[in-house]
Amino acid sequence: MDEGVGKKGSAALTPRRKAAILCVALGPDGAAKIMKHLPDDVVEKLTIEMVRVQEINPEHAEAVQREVVENAIARGYLAE
Repeated sequence: MDEGVGKKGSAALTPRRKAAILCVALGPDGAAKIMKHLPDDVVEKLTIEMVRVQEINPEHAEAVQREVVENAIARGYLAE
């Protein structure tokens, strides 16, 4: 089971762990689409973290995905 999620959803996870969970949940094609926009050193660190993520609890994956969507919406409002 992933460390640090509990009742607060994804709040207790590190940003790198959240990114790894998101990439694993999106699958190879989704992860590749994300990684093509990242610098090589970040891709390397993210890949290592993805290997460390053994199993993803569906609730953790959902919490991370929800956080990404909420942040994207918030950034959209700020851009306007």
